[in-house]
This record gives sequence, structure tokens and C-alpha cells, in this order.
Amino acid sequence: MQSKTKEYVFILLLAIVSFIVYASSLHAPFIFDDNHMIVENVFIKSAKYFSEFFKGFVTSYPIPKGMCRPLLMLTFGFNYLQGGLSPVGYHIVNILFHFLNACLLYFLLKFLNKSIPRGLIFIITLLFAVHPLNTEAVTYISSRSDLMVTFFIISSFFLYLKGKYTLSCLMYVPALLTKETGLVLPILILGYYLLYQFKNIICTFKNKRVVFFFVSLFIVTLFYLYYKKLYFAPITPGSSRPIFSNILTQSWVTFSYLKLFLWPDNLNFLHSTPDLTSIFQIKANFAFMGIIALIIVMFILRKRKNLLSLGILLYLVGLLPKFYATLKVPFAEHHFYLPSIGIYILLLALLEKLYLKQRKNFLYPAIGVILALSALTWERNCQLNRPLWVWKIGVEKEPKHIGNWLNLGVAHKDNGNIEKAKEIFQKALSVFNEDKDWQAGLYVNLAGIHFLEEEHKEAFKLLDKALGLNPKIPRVCQIYSSMANIYEKENQEAQAIEYRKKALKLNPYAWEICQKLARAFIEKAKTPPLKVSGGPLRPVDNFIEAKKYIEKAEKINPHHFYSYFLLGVIYEKEGKLEKAATFYKTSIELKADWFYSHYYLCLIYIKLKNPLFINELEETIRLNPDFEPALSLSKFILK
Repeated sequence: MQSKTKEYVFILLLAIVSFIVYASSLHAPFIFDDNHMIVENVFIKSAKYFSEFFKGFVTSYPIPKGMCRPLLMLTFGFNYLQGGLSPVGYHIVNILFHFLNACLLYFLLKFLNKSIPRGLIFIITLLFAVHPLNTEAVTYISSRSDLMVTFFIISSFFLYLKGKYTLSCLMYVPALLTKETGLVLPILILGYYLLYQFKNIICTFKNKRVVFFFVSLFIVTLFYLYYKKLYFAPITPGSSRPIFSNILTQSWVTFSYLKLFLWPDNLNFLHSTPDLTSIFQIKANFAFMGIIALIIVMFILRKRKNLLSLGILLYLVGLLPKFYATLKVPFAEHHFYLPSIGIYILLLALLEKLYLKQRKNFLYPAIGVILALSALTWERNCQLNRPLWVWKIGVEKEPKHIGNWLNLGVAHKDNGNIEKAKEIFQKALSVFNEDKDWQAGLYVNLAGIHFLEEEHKEAFKLLDKALGLNPKIPRVCQIYSSMANIYEKENQEAQAIEYRKKALKLNPYAWEICQKLARAFIEKAKTPPLKVSGGPLRPVDNFIEAKKYIEKAEKINPHHFYSYFLLGVIYEKEGKLEKAATFYKTSIELKADWFYSHYYLCLIYIKLKNPLFINELEETIRLNPDFEPALSLSKFILK
């Protein structure tokens, strides 16, 4: 078989293996940050908001700006326009990027050393495609950022190696617009040039193409940094770790990734990390000295064993952003995806001689390892189909991370097991008190349970504690909204409105809060004037306020039925019956199984003397056989 034909067969095999191994992930639900990046993100749900991704926004959820990822968010918008919130399409795109990265790795390894047998390159590439440490990057939909930025960075680096400088520079732009990690590309290329290509400064300046290329990278970087500062400030707050403590922590994490790569038995979303604050701590000292040793080895081997040296360079440069960015989650498996390319280059160099000497004996163990890792990946993807399993395993394997407890409680709460969720939140609060943001999350979720149990005073106390931990935390909008719900239940309408306005000020895109404000003003229009901070409102003013908020909600999220239902109520109260009927019908088109829309449309049709009222009445009773107003109306009509 000709080499080209073999290559085509291998690429086909790689595609088949990639999709088979990750087939069990296709129906895995949204999890963790997917909720605010996708599920609750209004911006991906309408093309009119896509420009917002280039103006400083990532999500409509109330978290601070800072992440510059417009290209990533456009892909989520594409997925939503094609399939809504069905996770299948999102997973297919992620698997496709993983397959493309595997192809890139194959061609990169082939280019780096043309004398290495293709069989070994095939095996290394298959190992990348099936390794379970990649499951978080591939199956966790929000980690598409790592898949995409790896694709653009490795493509750009590969094009540079082939001397295609213009294309390499062009690929740098989408890398930057996908994830901030794209900034490592010039460092990677400059490091490669200085280690393996640099002869002297005179020769460098004589090569005008190289000089122009590096100047172009520098200019693009400056434009990006200026653009990011202009539109994406302030930076999203991360951890409060001091920079030196973060360097020590990430040094330890760097070797923890290698341990997971060699023995992937402890895969988790959230890994606990030791509190490293001094170089004299044993873990900190060994990890930091280990990083120094890797850098020294990289320089020593740059001529004799350049592939080993390059592997170390790519691994360390890929992890570099984690050293200067104090991330809230310092140890996340998807962060290993880009630097792992360096590990596979190292494997290629380390296994070359063994493969050449023991080619026949090498193949069977290699197939066994690939099959075993494939099974682990399949199993991990099956776990990700059930978030409750994910967080149960997280607590079992990493009980020292507060986030695993918080998310386990939320998973139980979402499954309707309120008592179990309450028990977990209370236990976590009694054990953990270091991380204010995670702790605030526990308070907010526990308050939600007390609210469901109608223990309003206890719920309010917990929300107040969460607010007191840090008044600038991203959860403040959620806290104000929850406080408003309590005031509403306690019939303190003025306070409920004030707190919802506070929440809306923090997050102007909170369409659900707009709906609740509109509903509150509609209710107040039926009663004597309500006193708020701006003075008393007449009933007609209440309708004006209600319409203002509901029109804003409809503008933000034009696909939610309740906005049209409330517009129908407002126009009905104003005597505009035909217009009210139109909005009720729109509400039904968006959610046909909500009986209130059918009942209100029935009442409008009665006023308009439209015989279709009987159809709407029957549908109301079919959807809710116990709805007394509809039953009474039905009896009256029969008489």
C-alpha cells in the first residue's frame, strides 16, 4: 500500500475512533460553567447580540467582564441557532475539533522528524485521541475554548515551521479571539527560534522575512492588548492568591498533570491543591526545583535531542498563562490539553529507539494500552451523562475541595432531593470557611432551600451572610433577586421592587427580573397607589412601568412565552382586546402546554364574541383538569 493511501486510511481510522470513543458523550447534559456560558446566556440565542461578543461581553449572566472570547461564543451561537439547547450539536462540534487537533498532531510529528516510522506516529496520535485526560476538554462543552485555541496555536506554529509566515501570523488572530491563552504563541515561536534556529543577531536581521514576521506578531499582540483593555476591562476576578504563591501552586500542578497522564485514575472537574506559600515547603520546593530542572534540561538537549527539548518547551509554554493568571480553579484538566502536545512530542522521542528495535513486540502492548484508555474515556463520558455521578465521584476522590460539595448539593437539589441537598450544604459550611465565593454559593443555595420550605427569615439571614462575605462578588445579582422573592412572599411589595431594581442595575440583561417587575406593576395597578422611592404611582403609571419592563424583557429574550403573556394582560387591561389576543396566541405558540395562556385567550374570545373560545376553554381543562375558574366557566356555559 502506498504511503499516501496509508495516510488516508489512518486519518479515516482516526475519525472513526474519535467519534466512537466520544459517542457516549453526545447526550451528556450541560454542566458547571455551561449554565451561564450557554443555558442562561441570552447573547447566544439571537444573532442581534453577536456583536456584543466583540464589545466586552461573554455572557448575559451577571459576572464581571474580562474574558475575551468572541470567536468561541460565536460557535455557541451557531450551535444554538441550529439546535437550540439540545447538547448533541455542541458535543459534535467539540469532537470535530478534537479530531482536527489529532490530525494536526500527526502531521506535526511527521514533519518534526521524517525518519521516524509512520507506525509509531500513528500510535502516538491514537493515544492523544483516546486518552481519558482529554475528556474534560472534549465533553465539557465550555472547554471548547481549549480545543479551539489549541487548533489555532498548533496550526500557526506548524505553518511557521514550514516557512509560511503570513498564514502563521493570520492564524494568531483567531487564537487570540478564542481564548487569552493565544498570547503564548509568540513566546512559543520565539523560544523555538532562539533554541534551534538562532545563529547570531546579524544573521537574524539579514533575514527580512523573519524580522517582518516577528514585528507583525508584536504589532498584532499590541493591538490585541489595547483592544482587550478598551472593551474587556475590568478583568474577571480570579483567586486571591499572591503571585508567588500562585507560581508555587502551578509548579506543583504542572507535575500533577503528568501523574494524571501516566495514571488517569482520579479524573475530576475540581482538584484540591495544597496551600503553598513558601519555597521552604517540601512540595513547593520539589515542584519549583523540578520546573527549573526541566528548563535546564531543555537547554542542554536542544542540539543533541531537539525533539525532547521541543516537547519540554511546548509543555512549559502551554502552561505559562496559569503561572501569571491567578485562576479561581488552579488545577483543571482541560488546561492540560494544549501543553499535552509537548508531552506527545516527548513520547515520540522517548519511544523511537524501542519501536525500531522491538517493532513486533511493541505493537501488541501499544494496542492494549490504547484499548484500555479508550474504555476509561468511554466510562468517564458515561459518568458525564449524569451530573449527580460526576459530583459524587468528585466528593469521593477530592473531598477537600468545597466546590465538589457545593455542586453535589445543587445536583441533588435539581433532582428534587431537597433534604439531601440541605444536609450537604450544611455539612460543607461546617467544614469549609476559606474560599469566600464558594462559601457564598453554599449560603445562597441553602437559602433557596429554606425559601422553598417557607422559612423566610432563615433564608434572608443566609443571603445576608453571603452578601457580607464580599459585596462585589458575581453572586450579588442573584442574592438581590432572592431577597426580592422573600419580600414578595412576605407581601412587602415596595422592598421587592427595590431589590429587583438593584439586581437589574447589576445585570441589565436579566430578562426574568424584568418579567417579575412587570408582573408586580400589573398587580399594583389593581390596588391603591404603591409608594416606592420615586413617590406614589397612579394605576395608569403602573401600567406604563409594567409595559416598559416587559418590552425590555421581550427585547432581551424574544423567545420566552411569559413576556408575551404579560403583554397580553397589559393590553387587555387597556381595552385593546385584538392586540391582547395576538400576544396570548404568540405565548401559546412558544409554550402550548401553559394553560393560563389558553384560559386568558378564552376570556378575550368571549368578549370578542369569537366562537373559538370553546376550543381554548377545552384545552385549558385538558391541560389542567383541576383549574377551578375554567371548570366554573364550563359549567356556566353548559347551563
